[in-house]
Amino acid sequence: MESSINAQKSTEPFARRAEQEAKRDAIVKARLRTEADSIDEKTVRLRALRMAQASPKPDRGGAEAAAPSPHSD
Repeated sequence: MESSINAQKSTEPFARRAEQEAKRDAIVKARLRTEADSIDEKTVRLRALRMAQASPKPDRGGAEAAAPSPHSD
């Protein structure tokens, strides 16, 4: 009986330590996932910006300037 109590007492610190390590691992994984998501988001924005800069610019006059104004007689 006494040996099982001693065994339980000796395993408690290991169990606590394992729990703490698991919590730390979860926190680190969450931080890494957040960082990766942020990097992905910035990459998408940068690609969109580069695509917008690379595409030909529309004329300022465009179709709006060619179309008659509804108020002109």
